[in-house]
Amino acid sequence: MTPERDVCDRARQALEGVTPGPWEIESHTDMMTRETDYWLVEIARWRSYRNNVNVGADLPLAEFIAAAPELIRDLLAEVERLRANQRVEMVEPYLGKCKGGQ
Repeated sequence: MTPERDVCDRARQALEGVTPGPWEIESHTDMMTRETDYWLVEIARWRSYRNNVNVGADLPLAEFIAAAPELIRDLLAEVERLRANQRVEMVEPYLGKCKGGQ
C-alpha cells in the first residue's frame, strides 16, 4: 500500500468482497478452562449458513472488526461529500466571471 494512492480508492478496495453483514459478536466459553473466545458472526440474509471468524479473547478487537465495514462505508461517504463541497467552494468565486459577472 503506497501513500500516493487515494484513501477513498483504498477504502473501496478493502470493502471489495466483504460480506454485507450485519456482523454480530458471540461469545463461547470453554467449560473446562473457563476461557472465553469471541466470534464475529456475519448473518447473511441471502445465505443459509453463517460466516464466522474467531478473534480469541479480545472483545474490543471483535467489536472494532464487527463495526469496521459499516464504519468504512460511512467514512468513505463523508470524505466524498466533503471533497465535493470543497470543489464547489474552490470553483464558486469563478462562476460569476464565467457568466459575465464581475
